This record gives sequence, structure tokens and C-alpha cells, in this order.
Amino acid sequence: MTGNEALFRKRLEGYPQAVEVTYETLFNGRNLTAPSQAQLRKVIPGSVLKKSESRFIKPKSDPVDWVNNAEELIEHFSDTPFGVMVMDALRPPLP
Repeated sequence: MTGNEALFRKRLEGYPQAVEVTYETLFNGRNLTAPSQAQLRKVIPGSVLKKSESRFIKPKSDPVDWVNNAEELIEHFSDTPFGVMVMDALRPPLP
């Protein structure tokens, strides 16, 4: 995934209107965070940003903390198309 992200960034290097924001830093509840607003104002008119509101509210805790049987879930999904996503979600990232 890190390689794909790096490739995506490399392809956008030549685009002056490109900014990078992530879901984790974009919203604070339903509202855009100040840093994400600053980034987005570089490429989107302020009038558009004023009307923005997230329908997806970021949870206050990490849902992964609720999972007690992570390895069992990873094993169950390992041979499915979702295996990599489950592993990425339930195992800590490599340093």
C-alpha cells in the first residue's frame, strides 16, 4: 500500500492543484479541521468549503480496539479477496 501511495504522489507532482488530505485528518466530527481547510482552500473556492459537511462521522475510538479475536478473523479471511484489507486493519503497521 505504501508503494501505491508513493506512486500516486509521484504522478501528482506535476499538478499544482493537487493537495493531499486523509480521512483521519480531514474531519473533526462533521466539520473540516482547520489544517484540512487550509489545504483545500488552495484548490477549492471557500464558498464550496462552507457548504461541506461530512455524512460520515469519525468514531471517537478505534473500532479495532473492540476486536478480541484479530488473528482468528485474519485466518478466516486470509483466502478471500478481503484478506489483505482485514490484515491491514487488524495488525499494526510494520516499522
